[in-house]
Amino acid sequence: MKRDVAPGLAVGGVVSGVLASSCCLLPAVLSLVGAGASLGAVGETLSALRPVFISVAAVALGTGFYFAYRKPRGCACEANARSAKGRRVGLWIATVVALGAIVFPTLHSEPERTTVSTHNRLEVALAGMDCPSCVGKLREAIGKVPGVAEVDVDYAKRRATVGFANGKAPAPDAVVVAVRALGYDATVVR
Repeated sequence: MKRDVAPGLAVGGVVSGVLASSCCLLPAVLSLVGAGASLGAVGETLSALRPVFISVAAVALGTGFYFAYRKPRGCACEANARSAKGRRVGLWIATVVALGAIVFPTLHSEPERTTVSTHNRLEVALAGMDCPSCVGKLREAIGKVPGVAEVDVDYAKRRATVGFANGKAPAPDAVVVAVRALGYDATVVR
């Protein structure tokens, strides 16, 4: 009896799909367990491998569909038809999960940017932003620093401009600490 490879390919597609979105998920999970700052570069490394993971998921799922829908030679009994239907349903579910994981990082659009006044501001260079969903997390964390009135995070330029309330500027290190707590790196530019 031949071994059925479709379920294994479905699992491979889901795992690859999840790995493709790990550039966004992993830093968030690591920061929840307190390891975000020490392992923040992992997300950036995984982001570079994202196209590879997506390709592996597509090949695994495509091959799984080939094996699930091809006409088997030999026995065409009712039991084989039922098990083939179950494999096909499982493969479709795995495909939806993999596509959801692959598309997840792109669902978070970059919020509309505001302009920060030129006085009482600090510009910070950011490293480790892998996808647009990072912008919201950074904006929220920097906005919680006492004295910060407004924050503009530019994903394309990998910069944050921080405006302060009525001369109540916090130490630049406070902004850097808030960014690093999320697993990203920050350097004060001006």
